[in-house]
Amino acid sequence: MMSLTNSGRFLLNYGLNFVSAIPLIGVSKILFRRYPISGLALTISNSVLSTVFATIVLIFISKPPPNSQTSTSRLQAFLRMLFISGTFTGFITFSNLSLQYNPIGTYQIMKLQIPLILMIIEYIQLQFGFNSALLTKEKFHRDYSTSVLYAFAIIAIGSTVSICFDRRFHLLGFAFACISILFNALYQAQVQGDQVSSTYERMRFLQIQTLISLVLLCPGWPFLDNTFEYNKYLFTRWDALCLLFLCGFLAFLVNLSVIWCIKDVTTIRFNMVGQLKTFFLVGVLSIFFGESITFYQIGPILFTAGGCIYYAYSINKNEEYYKHQARMVPNNI
Repeated sequence: MMSLTNSGRFLLNYGLNFVSAIPLIGVSKILFRRYPISGLALTISNSVLSTVFATIVLIFISKPPPNSQTSTSRLQAFLRMLFISGTFTGFITFSNLSLQYNPIGTYQIMKLQIPLILMIIEYIQLQFGFNSALLTKEKFHRDYSTSVLYAFAIIAIGSTVSICFDRRFHLLGFAFACISILFNALYQAQVQGDQVSSTYERMRFLQIQTLISLVLLCPGWPFLDNTFEYNKYLFTRWDALCLLFLCGFLAFLVNLSVIWCIKDVTTIRFNMVGQLKTFFLVGVLSIFFGESITFYQIGPILFTAGGCIYYAYSINKNEEYYKHQARMVPNNI
């Protein structure tokens, strides 16, 4: 019954992620095209609004009883949260910068590399003892079987060839996308290992995460943003303010749903299902914004899609195998 509840909750949260992430990317692209706003400024705006929305929601959620923590454990929890917020900040900032410079297709296809990067991060964690209690060698070998590695190779080759044939290829945007997927994988690995269970704790987690992001980003904003002096122009345009508000609300829903999805299931399953959203975005939003895919990209994209399907098949096959093995083990009482 518990697994059914978790599965239903994951589908609900992923559905929320799907219907909010698509318009979020579309609204962000519209802002970049119509107004002199940078990826950094949009990240700060989204963080401000996400913090406000999380604070409002927390007012209406019952707070669980406090846990007894020593000063040492509180310091460790703060440092861990600081690291998670730092990876979140890097992931969101460079995602917006990548979207600012790259076509939507390139931006999304690059994200297909996240499971591969996540596997490398988890391997390093195991080798150096940085892993959480949820990550064991047995779980690692179960998640990343030989068939999954084959799928990763297909996805890596297909996406790389597709990007090489991109007529709008932008070297700086490509570098931003690479940094973004690295931070994204680091963020997912840390969120998965963080012990946050109740609704209040997860919402509080998002609130603190976005608040720390503001603390990290705001001091360097005037010096790193070459459009900083034009930001006041946005506050004189009601249409720009409406788009910024909508973008911030959608970012809040996306960030919240990501936290819930990762904590309800493993990151590998979240990324597996997330690839469906990626191909939808590549197909629909690329056409909507006039960023058509070239003829030479169709083959590599279909090849990559085949790798994603094989990836999903391999994950499900592995899970069915280990479930069968667990049923075969006799219960010794």
